[in-house]
Amino acid sequence: HNIRRQLAFVRSDGLEIGHLAAPPRTDATIEGATRNLERARSIVGRLPLVENIATLIDPPGSNYNEADWISRILADSGCGLLLDLNNLYANAVNYGFDPYDFLSRIPLERVASIHLAGGKWISASTGERRLLDDHLHDVPDDVYALLTEAGARASQPLTVILERDGAYPPF
Repeated sequence: HNIRRQLAFVRSDGLEIGHLAAPPRTDATIEGATRNLERARSIVGRLPLVENIATLIDPPGSNYNEADWISRILADSGCGLLLDLNNLYANAVNYGFDPYDFLSRIPLERVASIHLAGGKWISASTGERRLLDDHLHDVPDDVYALLTEAGARASQPLTVILERDGAYPPF
């Protein structure tokens, strides 16, 4: 079994925020992630898979787009990727980028497994809408289309995992 680590943080300067948050996509966070992944390898005995996260806030202070940032972490750490396609889809919808371009920018040969999930639309007090990855709703057809594309582009077999945390449909 592979262990995994989301490319996120939950605390800084002793302050716990209580949920996964996307760090700024910078050289410093690439270096920090690489150090932390090496630390995990030295403790566990192997490198974890890293996973892209869904974020409701595009991290301020970023110098990289998400695909290039993840690609640099994979290259510098030697880790494989657990590609969460619903997280990719939610970020693409929320921030207006092309998820198929994202797939062309990451090293698909480093993808070891894929997560699928669903989500729901939420509204901020400003009326702005965001797609929230919640693992409670059906996988959207657009996410299955991304799976079809990732499968067509990848040369290696892919393990696909459906994430569902509740509201299970009848079998």
